[in-house]
Amino acid sequence: MIIKVFNKLEEIEKYYDKKLSAYIFYEDKDLIDLVIFNFNLNVAANIIAKDIRALNIDAWNIDARHIEANNIDSVGNIDALNINANNINANDIKANDINADNINANDIVARDINSWNINARNICYHAVCFAYNNIRCKSIEGRKENAKHFVL
Repeated sequence: MIIKVFNKLEEIEKYYDKKLSAYIFYEDKDLIDLVIFNFNLNVAANIIAKDIRALNIDAWNIDARHIEANNIDSVGNIDALNINANNINANDIKANDINADNINANDIVARDINSWNINARNICYHAVCFAYNNIRCKSIEGRKENAKHFVL
Protein backbone atom coordinates (compact mmCIF):
# COMPACT_ATOMS: atom_id res chain seq x y z
CA MET A 1 0.00 0.00 0.00
CA ILE A 2 1.42 3.36 -1.04
CA ILE A 3 0.69 6.31 1.25
CA LYS A 4 1.87 9.85 0.49
CA VAL A 5 1.70 12.62 3.07
CA PHE A 6 1.86 16.24 1.96
CA ASN A 7 2.38 19.17 4.33
CA LYS A 8 2.19 22.07 1.87
CA LEU A 9 0.92 22.86 -1.61
CA GLU A 10 4.39 22.98 -3.18
CA GLU A 11 4.86 19.29 -2.39
CA ILE A 12 2.04 18.23 -4.74
CA GLU A 13 3.16 20.26 -7.77
CA LYS A 14 4.82 17.23 -9.43
CA TYR A 15 1.37 15.60 -9.71
CA TYR A 16 -0.16 18.54 -11.61
CA ASP A 17 -1.20 17.86 -15.21
CA LYS A 18 -1.48 21.25 -16.93
CA LYS A 19 -3.39 19.79 -19.90
CA LEU A 20 -6.16 18.42 -17.64
CA SER A 21 -5.94 21.17 -14.99
CA ALA A 22 -5.72 18.35 -12.48
CA TYR A 23 -3.63 16.96 -9.70
CA ILE A 24 -3.45 13.25 -10.52
CA PHE A 25 -1.85 11.23 -7.76
CA TYR A 26 -0.06 8.43 -9.63
CA GLU A 27 3.13 6.57 -8.79
CA ASP A 28 4.46 3.94 -11.20
CA LYS A 29 1.30 4.12 -13.38
CA ASP A 30 -1.02 3.30 -10.43
CA LEU A 31 -3.05 5.65 -8.29
CA ILE A 32 -1.52 6.18 -4.85
CA ASP A 33 -3.57 4.21 -2.32
CA LEU A 34 -3.93 7.05 0.17
CA VAL A 35 -3.13 10.75 -0.26
CA ILE A 36 -3.00 12.72 3.00
CA PHE A 37 -3.08 16.51 2.96
CA ASN A 38 -1.87 17.93 6.30
CA PHE A 39 -2.88 21.40 5.17
CA ASN A 40 -5.97 23.12 3.82
CA LEU A 41 -6.00 22.26 0.13
CA ASN A 42 -7.31 25.17 -1.93
CA VAL A 43 -6.67 24.80 -5.68
CA ALA A 44 -8.28 25.99 -8.89
CA ALA A 45 -7.94 22.52 -10.36
CA ASN A 46 -9.38 19.01 -10.37
CA ILE A 47 -8.22 16.30 -7.98
CA ILE A 48 -7.97 12.64 -8.99
CA ALA A 49 -6.90 10.15 -6.33
CA LYS A 50 -7.79 6.73 -4.98
CA ASP A 51 -8.34 7.74 -1.33
CA ILE A 52 -8.01 11.22 0.18
CA ARG A 53 -7.65 12.31 3.79
CA ALA A 54 -7.52 16.07 4.37
CA LEU A 55 -8.39 18.91 6.71
CA ASN A 56 -10.31 21.06 4.21
CA ILE A 57 -10.59 20.66 0.46
CA ASP A 58 -11.55 23.45 -1.96
CA ALA A 59 -11.18 22.36 -5.59
CA TRP A 60 -13.04 22.21 -8.90
CA ASN A 61 -13.91 18.53 -9.26
CA ILE A 62 -12.91 15.71 -6.94
CA ASP A 63 -12.81 12.12 -8.18
CA ALA A 64 -11.80 9.57 -5.55
CA ARG A 65 -12.88 6.27 -4.04
CA HIS A 66 -12.95 7.61 -0.46
CA ILE A 67 -12.76 11.19 0.80
CA GLU A 68 -12.20 11.86 4.48
CA ALA A 69 -12.17 15.56 5.37
CA ASN A 70 -11.54 15.69 9.08
CA ASN A 71 -9.10 14.63 11.74
CA ILE A 72 -8.85 14.39 15.51
CA ASP A 73 -8.19 18.10 16.06
CA SER A 74 -10.44 19.67 13.47
CA VAL A 75 -13.50 18.94 11.41
CA GLY A 76 -13.04 19.33 7.69
CA ASN A 77 -15.04 20.81 4.88
CA ILE A 78 -15.28 19.97 1.20
CA ASP A 79 -16.06 22.69 -1.35
CA ALA A 80 -16.05 21.56 -4.98
CA LEU A 81 -17.96 21.85 -8.22
CA ASN A 82 -18.56 18.11 -8.56
CA ILE A 83 -17.70 15.19 -6.29
CA ASN A 84 -17.57 11.57 -7.40
CA ALA A 85 -16.67 9.10 -4.67
CA ASN A 86 -17.68 5.87 -3.04
CA ASN A 87 -17.59 7.29 0.48
CA ILE A 88 -17.49 10.89 1.71
CA ASN A 89 -17.01 11.82 5.37
CA ALA A 90 -16.89 15.52 6.19
CA ASN A 91 -18.36 18.17 8.41
CA ASP A 92 -19.74 20.38 5.64
CA ILE A 93 -19.99 19.65 1.93
CA LYS A 94 -20.70 22.31 -0.71
CA ALA A 95 -20.85 21.16 -4.31
CA ASN A 96 -22.78 21.40 -7.54
CA ASP A 97 -23.33 17.68 -8.01
CA ILE A 98 -22.52 14.83 -5.63
CA ASN A 99 -22.44 11.20 -6.75
CA ALA A 100 -21.46 8.84 -3.95
CA ASP A 101 -22.27 5.51 -2.40
CA ASN A 102 -22.25 6.83 1.16
CA ILE A 103 -22.26 10.41 2.44
CA ASN A 104 -21.74 11.30 6.11
CA ALA A 105 -21.82 15.00 6.89
CA ASN A 106 -23.30 17.63 9.13
CA ASP A 107 -24.42 20.02 6.42
CA ILE A 108 -24.71 19.43 2.68
CA VAL A 109 -25.40 22.22 0.19
CA ALA A 110 -25.49 20.98 -3.39
CA ARG A 111 -27.21 21.28 -6.73
CA ASP A 112 -28.13 17.62 -7.11
CA ILE A 113 -27.31 14.63 -4.91
CA ASN A 114 -27.24 10.99 -5.99
CA SER A 115 -26.18 8.48 -3.34
CA TRP A 116 -26.75 5.01 -1.97
CA ASN A 117 -26.96 6.32 1.62
CA ILE A 118 -27.06 9.88 2.95
CA ASN A 119 -26.53 10.62 6.63
CA ALA A 120 -26.52 14.35 7.40
CA ARG A 121 -27.82 16.91 9.84
CA ASN A 122 -29.08 19.35 7.19
CA ILE A 123 -29.41 18.91 3.43
CA CYS A 124 -30.09 21.78 1.06
CA TYR A 125 -30.23 20.93 -2.64
CA HIS A 126 -31.37 22.63 -5.84
CA ALA A 127 -33.64 20.24 -7.76
CA VAL A 128 -33.12 16.56 -6.91
CA CYS A 129 -31.77 14.65 -3.95
CA PHE A 130 -32.17 10.91 -3.92
CA ALA A 131 -30.75 7.81 -2.33
CA TYR A 132 -31.13 4.21 -3.34
CA ASN A 133 -31.22 2.92 0.23
CA ASN A 134 -31.87 5.65 2.81
CA ILE A 135 -31.69 9.33 3.71
CA ARG A 136 -31.24 10.20 7.38
CA CYS A 137 -31.29 13.87 8.35
CA LYS A 138 -32.88 16.45 10.62
CA SER A 139 -33.88 18.71 7.74
CA ILE A 140 -33.98 18.48 3.97
CA GLU A 141 -34.96 21.30 1.64
CA GLY A 142 -35.03 21.83 -2.11
CA ARG A 143 -34.41 25.33 -3.42
CA LYS A 144 -36.31 24.90 -6.70
CA GLU A 145 -40.09 25.29 -6.51
CA ASN A 146 -40.82 21.71 -7.62
CA ALA A 147 -37.69 20.12 -6.09
CA LYS A 148 -37.94 16.45 -5.12
CA HIS A 149 -36.11 14.31 -2.61
CA PHE A 150 -36.80 10.61 -2.27
CA VAL A 151 -35.49 7.14 -1.56
CA LEU A 152 -35.91 4.52 -4.25
